[in-house]
Amino acid sequence: SWQQMVLQQVANVLYQHRIHIRSAFRMFDVDNSGTITAEEFRHGLGTINSLLDKPLSSDQIDGLLHALDRDHDGSLSYSEFFDGFKIVDTRLSE
Repeated sequence: SWQQMVLQQVANVLYQHRIHIRSAFRMFDVDNSGTITAEEFRHGLGTINSLLDKPLSSDQIDGLLHALDRDHDGSLSYSEFFDGFKIVDTRLSE
């Protein structure tokens, strides 16, 4: 899906800039609540957006949030965030 492709691209940007997923979660979780609200996600991804080959529209960012939010509570837990941004080794499929 397009969400998985974009998540992979964001994960690669984080990796290239040596930003660990845990650090990225803390960067997104501005109020240190332990969850990332929709607004925090939009803001955090907006910061990374300029580093992507094709910047995301606000609709795409909301689509990613929806795809990551497995329990549909409107925010992301660490496990939802971590599982969504795991780097997939694409060499395994070659």
